[in-house]
Amino acid sequence: MPDEDGVRIDQDGSVSVRPPGDGDRWGRLHSSRDPIAEADRLLLPAFAEGEPSLLVVVGLGLGYVLDALERRGAQTKVLAVEPLPAVVGRFLQRRDWTAWTESGRLTLLAGPDYKGASNAWRLFDPPPDRAPQITSPVLAREFPAHVERAARVLEQIVYGAQSNAKARERFGPLYRANTIANRATIERESDVSALAGRFEGVPAILIAAGPSLDRNLPAIVATRDKAALIAVDTTLRSLLRAGIEPDLVVGVDPSDLNAQHLVGLPPCPNSWLVGEGSLDPRAFGSFEGRTFTFRESNHDPWPEWSGDGLDRGRLRAWGSVLTSAFDLALVMGCNPIVFTGADLAYTGMRMCCSGTHHDTLWGVEGQSPEYADAFHRHLVELSPHVSEPDLHGEPTVSTETFKAFRDWLREAAANCDRDVVHATGASILVGGGIRLGSIEQALPPARPPLSFATADALRAAWQDGRSA
Repeated sequence: MPDEDGVRIDQDGSVSVRPPGDGDRWGRLHSSRDPIAEADRLLLPAFAEGEPSLLVVVGLGLGYVLDALERRGAQTKVLAVEPLPAVVGRFLQRRDWTAWTESGRLTLLAGPDYKGASNAWRLFDPPPDRAPQITSPVLAREFPAHVERAARVLEQIVYGAQSNAKARERFGPLYRANTIANRATIERESDVSALAGRFEGVPAILIAAGPSLDRNLPAIVATRDKAALIAVDTTLRSLLRAGIEPDLVVGVDPSDLNAQHLVGLPPCPNSWLVGEGSLDPRAFGSFEGRTFTFRESNHDPWPEWSGDGLDRGRLRAWGSVLTSAFDLALVMGCNPIVFTGADLAYTGMRMCCSGTHHDTLWGVEGQSPEYADAFHRHLVELSPHVSEPDLHGEPTVSTETFKAFRDWLREAAANCDRDVVHATGASILVGGGIRLGSIEQALPPARPPLSFATADALRAAWQDGRSA
């Protein structure tokens, strides 16, 4: 019985596929006589140098590769990328795969959305010595466009694994050293877990430091009393210069360079810091008595500390502070959640909005011609970049790293029960669970449904987090 995806379940229970636009020409996805033996032959190159810890399968079909692995007695984990979503249901019906899924041995990503891809990098963490790949020969021959799309998804997964490994190598010692240095601050300040559900149904504006933030600022000012403002640390100087004190400022990066966004600030008594425990110790100085700390992983020394009774809630951090700010809005219960300044691209050949610490480093104002010239040299000489379509379909300059952040945010938005709106105006952050709109249109006409002032809510949460 065929469906619109070109997949047919035959009377004998086998699966046939029809290439797009190819009339009534159907081909069996597996051998009709001994599909497990056929799968075992496909596995031979993958096992040529011994049993791999991870195997990538493009086109899992009915899962005979898993049967073949069982027959070998192999403990190999499998990352299966299935380009034909109509096959997945039949795969799940063929036999009980509970042992595979509950043990974590099988991760299945189904097209066209490949839900779960943004977190699949963890299968490569730590990266195995090798991760052989096998591709269904029928899919490779008859569905090359589908297989190519699956290959791009796999490239992003591997890129994510490599990026995280490099970050740990670069920052691992700093994570530990800073966290240990911050112990007294962590004990004295509050726990981010105390913010859970405190802003249920309250709109949130997430403020990122992309070049378009300059254009977003007037709308943020105009709607200031209708939403909780959650800003990434890079934006704080720009916001204060515009007369905006965000309610919450999120910091994750432990580097000395990033700390410059949070030291020597103008007075901002109404802004509260949500800081990862490994921030540079100086970053907490301007927020004494107004800090919620969190951890983004179980890196040292947290395992030892948690055994002593010291722990903090977690926020997800997928390479960008913006991912943690979004997760914070989810934890707080905010709805809708509106992105601003989230270009994830070098819009107008600029690194970020004006007024950040980067202007000081470059010695030129972010909106000046000199800045554009300096940034162009930086981009060409130092920073690998790609051309990516923006929300208008026009090419813009981005990076593989920005694309990885975008993919994570799209999937996280698609998997939450909130109205997620992108109001930046120029960005590659489109698709998934994110709809386009303006700040004014996204927010309700009335003030948020708070029975108390935002500052009072944060103060009460801070006290509760300290006494918990």
